[in-house]
Amino acid sequence: MSMTPADDDRLPSGPHIPPSAPHLEGAFSSQLHIFRKTENARREDVSEDEDSLDPKLSSPPGRFLNEESGIVFHSRSEAACSALMERFIPGFRAIEGATYEIPIGCNKFGHMRSIDFRLGNTLVEFHPVRIWRSGRHFGDFESREEWHEFLNEHRRCSRREKAEFKAETMRFLEDRYAAKRIQAIHANPALAHTELIVATSPEDFYYKVIERFSPKPPHLEDFLEMFHEEKGNVIDLRYNGRRPPRNRAGSRRRKDG
Repeated sequence: MSMTPADDDRLPSGPHIPPSAPHLEGAFSSQLHIFRKTENARREDVSEDEDSLDPKLSSPPGRFLNEESGIVFHSRSEAACSALMERFIPGFRAIEGATYEIPIGCNKFGHMRSIDFRLGNTLVEFHPVRIWRSGRHFGDFESREEWHEFLNEHRRCSRREKAEFKAETMRFLEDRYAAKRIQAIHANPALAHTELIVATSPEDFYYKVIERFSPKPPHLEDFLEMFHEEKGNVIDLRYNGRRPPRNRAGSRRRKDG
C-alpha cells in the first residue's frame, strides 16, 4: 500500500476469491502452474508454503492528511483503516514508527521496508491486489514479461473462464506478496515472533481485523459506509484539500461524443 502514494479511490475493492479455478491451457507463468498444484495440497493440510515476491520498499512521504491525528498517510484507504481501528479496537492509537509504518529493515539498496500497522504481536498490511499497469509499474507482477503473459492467457480464456482465471491470478499474487512480506519480517529478530495479516479490501479488513480484535464490531454494511466516509475525510495535500482536476482525456471524449 504505502509503496504507491496515489489516491486509491480509483482502486477496485478486492474481489471475493473463489476456489482455485480448473486447469486452463497455457498458464500465464510457470509459477502459477506451481501455485495450482500446491493450492490443492494446502487445502488438505492447511500448510502455508507459498512463493515469494519482493517486499514493498519505503515510499515517498504520504499525501493524505488526517487532521485529527496529524498523520499523513500514503492512501485514503490506509487513513480509513487507521481511523476505524482507533474507533473499534480498544487501546489502539496510530503512532508513527510504533503502531503505524513500523520499520522492519532495509533492503540491499538501503531502502527501508515497513509494515502498515501493529496490534500487539500482530502486523497488519492493507494491500489491494494490483493486476493493472501504472506507468513503469506492472501491479504485483514481477516483470513486464509476467504481466504480458497474464494478459495473453486472459485473452485466450473463454468468456466463462475469464473471471475464474482472473480470480485465481489475484489469489496467487496475494499469496506471493504475503509470503515475501513474512520473509522480510522474520528476518528482523525483534519481529520474528509476530503474525502477519494481509487485507486486500475493506471487506477483507473487516473480517480479518475489526471482527477479530474489536469487542463490539459494527455490522459489515455499517463498517463499509464508515470506511467510505473516513476516506472522504482526509485532506489531499497535493491539491490543498481541493478536488483533483478533471481527467482531461475523459473530458475530451465526452465533448467528442
